[in-house]
Amino acid sequence: MMDTLAELATGKEPETPFEKNTKIANKPEVFAAAQVVVAHKDDAIKNKFTGAPTDTMKMKKDALDKLEKDTFSKIIYGQVGIDEFDAFVTKWKSMGGDEITTEVNEWFKTVN
Repeated sequence: MMDTLAELATGKEPETPFEKNTKIANKPEVFAAAQVVVAHKDDAIKNKFTGAPTDTMKMKKDALDKLEKDTFSKIIYGQVGIDEFDAFVTKWKSMGGDEITTEVNEWFKTVN
């Protein structure tokens, strides 16, 4: 999907039904964003955790995910400044992020 969006962003004419629907259904910002994502896909850091959810994940991951999504969205849409990221990290750690990090690192030691 990202590759299709990025190709259409360059001005490529849609040929397949999927490409035609994609061209119609998305705003210009989506195509521009896809170009950035595709250009930097090798820069992404993959999550290597493949174990079962840890005890802390079971209890706190939903709240941590919501905090992350809300904070990142506010930063991206300019509702708060980038300095809000530091406050997010502090809050994420105190809400269970540090515990999850410790649990995942312990798991990783057992599989390597």
